[in-house]
Amino acid sequence: MKKYLLGVLVILTIFISGCITNEEGSDCDNNENIDYRDICYSYEAITSLNYHLCDKIENQMKKYSCYLDVAKSKQDYLICDKIQDQGYKNICYIDIAKSKQDYLICDKIQDQSSKDLCYNNIAISMKDISFCEKIQDQSSKDLCYNKIINHTQNISICEDFQYKEKKESCYRQIARITQNISFCNQIQNKSTKDYCYWDIALYEYNVSICDKIQSQYSKQDCYKWIASLTQNISICNYIKEQLEKDNCYLRVAVVKQDQLICDKIENQTEKDSCHEKVAEFKESLTNKFN
Repeated sequence: MKKYLLGVLVILTIFISGCITNEEGSDCDNNENIDYRDICYSYEAITSLNYHLCDKIENQMKKYSCYLDVAKSKQDYLICDKIQDQGYKNICYIDIAKSKQDYLICDKIQDQSSKDLCYNNIAISMKDISFCEKIQDQSSKDLCYNKIINHTQNISICEDFQYKEKKESCYRQIARITQNISFCNQIQNKSTKDYCYWDIALYEYNVSICDKIQSQYSKQDCYKWIASLTQNISICNYIKEQLEKDNCYLRVAVVKQDQLICDKIENQTEKDSCHEKVAEFKESLTNKFN
């Protein structure tokens, strides 16, 4: 019995020692089939957390996947640098940045959309809206805010910003996402508050919100946009300055392709321009569908 157990131990020792790998050698080296050899290197690299074995893989995509798996397992973003394919490399950085909650890793990503995704993941993981601010794409930034707000159910997250400018920008973002005008009212900077009202007014086609805008230029622009979007010329009557009102009529006329609206314009030059633009717009549509 003792001899039997001793024999088993000897066999196990030989088997285990044969499976131990290092940078110089591996059992996979003797496999003549390239595909099986690549799979073997990948398996050994992942199980031993030895990325040097990935270097031996001939298929480039399998090699990059091997680096990616080892990097994620070791939580070592430096291994990502060995990946030549930018897509795989970005995924590598994004996954490790999220796991380690380290936004500095995101900064290594060159592609802006991937970098934005990286910041988004960290923001949601840490429930920290300040990382949403690093996102460049506006729709992605709004989505980031929205996810955190929905998850935390705490609008006071804007208070986490140290600087007033960032805090008021946060109120504007949340107002746009929630379509809640009360957040605009918390903004002290006149320009930022006007833009906040402008955002919601255009989203809701609500002229009464345009009335809250202090800047006359922005207020009139708000009226003009809603008038053209709704094709409602009566909204142009909210505009006091005649030249701006004329421009409002022009916009609606072009959108509705209605030259009769051009006749409401008092300024002759603007009226002539209106007739020309309506005619050109009609012609372009005719050519497009013929």
